[in-house]
Amino acid sequence: MLRLAAAFVLCLVVFVHAVHAAPPQRIVSLNLCADQYLLALADRSQIAALTQLATDPGMSAMADLALGLPQISGAAEEVIALNPDLILGGTYSLRATRELLERVGYRTLALPPDESFASIRATARRLAGLIGHPERGERLVAALDEALSAASSRDGVAPSALYYQRRGFASGSRSLVSEIMAAAGLRNLAADLGIEQTARVDLEKIVAMRPAYLVLDSLDPKMADQGSYMLRHPALLHVVPRSRQLVLPRPLVTCGGPMTAEAVRRLAAQVHARE
Repeated sequence: MLRLAAAFVLCLVVFVHAVHAAPPQRIVSLNLCADQYLLALADRSQIAALTQLATDPGMSAMADLALGLPQISGAAEEVIALNPDLILGGTYSLRATRELLERVGYRTLALPPDESFASIRATARRLAGLIGHPERGERLVAALDEALSAASSRDGVAPSALYYQRRGFASGSRSLVSEIMAAAGLRNLAADLGIEQTARVDLEKIVAMRPAYLVLDSLDPKMADQGSYMLRHPALLHVVPRSRQLVLPRPLVTCGGPMTAEAVRRLAAQVHARE
């Protein structure tokens, strides 16, 4: 009798392990960055739902691919109704929802904020393997490495630059944007200002530092408020005219992920054309 019970328990353990080892078929995303990875790595049939930002071309670099897929706001009730076998979230976004779903038994995974090329490689490989497509993760990594290799062909002293956003925010020296800038042949002036992540920089400081380039998310930002107007301030344009302004669209740098290779290619092409 004891042997029979032991055998039953062993079979149950093996069965549960096999279920969890099988690639998930109903994946729900609670995070825009997770959306991007899923669209690049998963079969469409595996995606049960994406976030409401997935089809927003102003935020999502893969908005076209997301069309036609279900979208949710991220409420726990919505997720439960979809009966997912894997829930993807960010480390911080909708954390309470993700942790609640985890406590009631749902399988969840928090993707880290990919603020480096190394982190992107790790996330791509981990997620691709988890959902049953490891070869797609390797292709994503290869595309990033190819873009980096092509961008590194430029020699000489790297010109200074600042990634400048509306309301005067700049991306710091420890951000993914800074790695992209370095790969494209630029030196991020945020390091000289002691900025590691994201912080505001007064217009007067930029004028005094006279960067060789400004990197913007658009050369024609919508003049919706005072924060937008400062990007067209005469003093700024005098120091860094439009011919010295480069474009790195927001959807390419909102997250690290499948779109980062394209961000490197675009920025490097602009730098190479001017140097």
